[in-house]
Amino acid sequence: MANQTLDGIEGNKAVDEMSLTVLAVNEVKTFTNFRGEGQMQNLRVADAAENECTFTLWNTDVNKLKCGDKFTLVKGWCKDYKGELQLSTGKIGKIVMDGEPMPAKEAPKAEAPKTGFKSKYAKKA
Repeated sequence: MANQTLDGIEGNKAVDEMSLTVLAVNEVKTFTNFRGEGQMQNLRVADAAENECTFTLWNTDVNKLKCGDKFTLVKGWCKDYKGELQLSTGKIGKIVMDGEPMPAKEAPKAEAPKTGFKSKYAKKA
């Protein structure tokens, strides 16, 4: 699925690929939780259809984007936060700036053929 738009995604689901433009950048906030100290920064972004939402940068990504930057969110996450869609890189996502090469797509993992053969040496549950 290439180049999704905000009106085509739902909260609490993965975002395969979406082109975005930064409209506004908020100040970096520092927080402390059970994992320790961290930083976060909210941005206002728009997709190609000019739909807007919040985009949150975490820790090493804060201050990575500025107003006017164009980028693609690859394998990101969309969260429904207080009734509004909020995008982020999630656990595995990436921010790819316009002009940078896109990450290579991973080939699907091959499964071992099922032969029905059972070894007498197989571990028993």
